[in-house]
Amino acid sequence: MHTIDEKYVFSGRLDIDSLDKLYGNDLKKAVEVFKSSLQDIQEELELSEIHFKNNDVEGLLTSCISIRSSASNVGLTRFAEYVQTFEDVCKHAKNTDEIKETFFQLNMLITEAVYVIRQELIRMRMFLNVRA
Repeated sequence: MHTIDEKYVFSGRLDIDSLDKLYGNDLKKAVEVFKSSLQDIQEELELSEIHFKNNDVEGLLTSCISIRSSASNVGLTRFAEYVQTFEDVCKHAKNTDEIKETFFQLNMLITEAVYVIRQELIRMRMFLNVRA
């Protein structure tokens, strides 16, 4: 049972320090940002797959920049760093064949990131409901 003074503790899979700095005790704001970031990542994932199939490296790069930004907003710092590395690879690629394996690895990591965000949203909502 949570007491009224108990502070929410983010999952260890996330960058807790940065999340504490971003949201402090405003868990409702964190929930809204997590929901928005989850939606953005899912939409950009779909777009990135289209860009990849269309051999559109520039479009893929744009989607990745958006994914990285959303990941940073939810404390997925290491994941955001991996996306940054992929962006760097894209900047030198002439076509998507050159980045195929790395793109498939990124997609697997994005799927994992989506799962982590969903799980954290569930935890935050449960915490808020118990305190209500």
